[in-house]
Amino acid sequence: NASPAGTSASIQGSAAARVTVNIHIAPALKARLKSETPLFVFAREPDSRGPPLAAKRLTSDAIGTQVQLSAADSVMPGRALTAGQRVSVIARVSFSGRPIPSAGDLYGELSCDVGHDGALDLVIDRVQE
Repeated sequence: NASPAGTSASIQGSAAARVTVNIHIAPALKARLKSETPLFVFAREPDSRGPPLAAKRLTSDAIGTQVQLSAADSVMPGRALTAGQRVSVIARVSFSGRPIPSAGDLYGELSCDVGHDGALDLVIDRVQE
């Protein structure tokens, strides 16, 4: 029976297709935070304007914690994180409550290789203009 081996291979493949970030905020922006403000963490192909490959909607209370994005967080069928893929990871505190950028939102961004870079520190250190 080949299915258990196929299953474990796909599980291992999906385990490698993961991005882990420790979310922090720059001290200069900390005073702007309000509890329970929507926080979007998403990964997209660099320079892509379309929907992200993976996304999570959290609240600003998740700042200071570790967040993982994986294929399970895919937002579009057929588009998911794949191991070795280069992605931009963005954390956005959205005062409008929407995932699209609005003036005054706080955000941070970094680039990483899916499944290769381990846990990275993502600092929210910019204000959307």
